[in-house]
Formats: sequence, structure tokens, C-alpha cells
Amino acid sequence: MALTSPYDILHAYSQGRISSGEAIRRLHLEGFRDLVIAMADAGHPLPRPSRADVERQVQAALPLLRAALKPAESDRATTSDGPRPYRKNTSVTRTNSGTRMPQDHSM
Repeated sequence: MALTSPYDILHAYSQGRISSGEAIRRLHLEGFRDLVIAMADAGHPLPRPSRADVERQVQAALPLLRAALKPAESDRATTSDGPRPYRKNTSVTRTNSGTRMPQDHSM
């Protein structure tokens, strides 16, 4: 299929048949931002990765996410004797907006 019109170029990019760089070059755009705007103006969806690509990315990311989300031993909510007792933080208070403000203990 010959990519002669802007519609054809945007459609080919939307289907993943040409790269963003190729679409930008053929449409004489300044960059990716302009390509995204042209895609939206023409009603074309942005290209999506294949299911296999997404699955590969998920499998690569899961070990990293699990490692980052696993609490450190010192941050665990329990001790060897059971749950850690609650300690109120007396050095700061929270305002209605959620801002932390130091408490004045001089009174």
C-alpha cells in the first residue's frame, strides 16, 4: 500500500506498520508531540504493543515490583513477640490539608 496521503501515513502508524520516526518524517512534523496531536485530530488510536510484548514486559517487571514492594525486615508490622505497639508521633501534627507541622512543646 502506498503511503501518499496524511490519512494513509497516520493509519499505517496506528496499525504499527511504520515507526513514529517514519510517520514524523513523512508528515514533515517537528516531533512526537505533533504526531500524537495529528493522530487525535484524525481520530486514529495510538498503536498498542502486541499481547506477547505486554506479557514479556509484565514478566520482566514482576520481580522488580515484588522486590520494591516487599517491606524491609525493620519495617514489618510485627516483631518476634507479636504486633508492634502503636506509638503516637508527638513531634509533628497534621493540619486539615494534610500538611505536617512541628508541634510546639514549650507550653
